[in-house]
Amino acid sequence: MRKPLGSFLFFVGLTLLVLFVFSDIAEQPQFGLFAGGAVCLILAVALWLTSPRPAPGEPPARFRTVKKLMQRKKKA
Repeated sequence: MRKPLGSFLFFVGLTLLVLFVFSDIAEQPQFGLFAGGAVCLILAVALWLTSPRPAPGEPPARFRTVKKLMQRKKKA
């Protein structure tokens, strides 16, 4: 659950920083955009780094039929 939230915060933070750059180009800098973007990016990185890795489990059984056919051919 943490990774999707981290991705969302990353894109929101990036958008806020781009808006800050545009406001600075217009010579009316909005430092709230910069602060909000920086906070969102920091939270996103923190969520990405603290999210647990998925446990290695059984491989998906997508090609179960193909594997069975290949094993039958090897036996024959």
